[in-house]
Amino acid sequence: MKHKLSLLALLVVTLIWGGGYAMSALSLDYFTPVQTMAVRFSLAFLGSLLIYRRDLATMRWQQLKPGMWIGLMVFLGFIFQTVGLQYTTASKNAFLTTTNIVFVPLLNLLIFKKHLSRQKWLGVLLVLLGIGLLSIDFKDLSQLFTYNIGDGLTLVCALFFAGQIILIDHFLHELSSASLMVGQLGTAAFLSWLVCLWQGDLSFSSHPTGWAALLYLSFASTLIAFALQTWAQKYSSPTQVAVILSTEALVGMIASSLILGEPITSTIFIGGILIIVGVLRVELSKN
Repeated sequence: MKHKLSLLALLVVTLIWGGGYAMSALSLDYFTPVQTMAVRFSLAFLGSLLIYRRDLATMRWQQLKPGMWIGLMVFLGFIFQTVGLQYTTASKNAFLTTTNIVFVPLLNLLIFKKHLSRQKWLGVLLVLLGIGLLSIDFKDLSQLFTYNIGDGLTLVCALFFAGQIILIDHFLHELSSASLMVGQLGTAAFLSWLVCLWQGDLSFSSHPTGWAALLYLSFASTLIAFALQTWAQKYSSPTQVAVILSTEALVGMIASSLILGEPITSTIFIGGILIIVGVLRVELSKN
């Protein structure tokens, strides 16, 4: 029962993150990427202090360290993704970021010697192929077969996002969700502010639209989504988590169609089917 609830929680996360695309675009009209990171993680950190205030009294420094490592993974993932986007196309950036669904089982194998069955590997690859069909612009295939520094940076970002999932799974059964959340968000906020200071990005817009977008990113896309992800990983494997969260791309496409009236092409339809089949393959495989 709890496994099914964890899958539902992860699907809610994908819905939240799917809506976050538009909010991110809005926030970047008024704030720099690092300013956005600093504010969203800071507000989410303050929210976590409020939610887990009863746990803070008994929380020890040693309990915060794992969350701090997770926060480092999150921070580096966002930084590499943002910088990579400046040198590559948005579609390739989105697609390459989702390769974390391949890195997760690979890291589990290399670090913790946890093997993945052929059936689950097939599911992972089907999801990756489906996301590729959603992300790649087939009208300009020349972009697909070119490589630049932005592509490499985005792959590094995917590796760090995979590291976040792996570390949460590793520490979650030893420590409380509270210590992981507080450590994770506090570290990401602190490092973001350091970069803001280094770059001199301390002049913030006061436009209400930009701040409304930041509030969504802070409390929905970060605080609530990370809390749900952390809880759900108690009852799901890292590969299952990575695969389900990758359906964010499909959710974003459906939302764009329903809200913005964007057409669903045959390529998008086939990609969506592959993603659904891949997710079912991972979920229904016993090993």
